[in-house]
Amino acid sequence: MIFNILVLMPFFASAFYGLSYVFMERTLGVHLNPTTFLFFNTLAEVIAIMLLIHVQGEHLDIRSATSSWPIFLMVIAAATLPIGGWVLTIYSIRHLSALYTALAETSYPLFTLAFGFLIFGIRQFNMTTFLGGALILVGAGIMVYGKNQAEGHE
Repeated sequence: MIFNILVLMPFFASAFYGLSYVFMERTLGVHLNPTTFLFFNTLAEVIAIMLLIHVQGEHLDIRSATSSWPIFLMVIAAATLPIGGWVLTIYSIRHLSALYTALAETSYPLFTLAFGFLIFGIRQFNMTTFLGGALILVGAGIMVYGKNQAEGHE
C-alpha cells in the first residue's frame, strides 16, 4: 500500500495559514490597516489565478458556474462567504492575537458538518467524528473561559 501524500495537503494549508497569521499579527494595526491587507490579499489571489492558468493550462469556465441558478448561487456563496470570514479573522488577529484566532477557528469543522447536514442532508459523521467534534467544543470552551479569566471577566 502506497502512502497518499494528498492527505497531507490540509496540514500544509494549515501551516501556510499559521505563518500568515503570525505575519498579520505583526503588521495589522501597526503598519497596515485591514483594508490595505485585503487589497494585497486580493492582488495575490489574482496572481495565483494567472499562474494556474499559465502553469497548469487551466482556463476560466464561466459557463459551468452559471449553468443553473442553484449552481450559480452556490458558486456565489462559496466565493463570497470566505471574504466575511477573512474580515472577521483579520479583526480577530488585530484585537485578540494570532494564536487565539487560530485556536478558535478550529471549531469550523463543526460548522461544516452542521451546515452540510442542514442544507444538503450530508451525513458524513460517525462515532469518531462525533467524539472529535466534542473534543473541539470542549477545547474551544476551555480557551474562551481561560481568555475571559485572564482578562478579569466572569
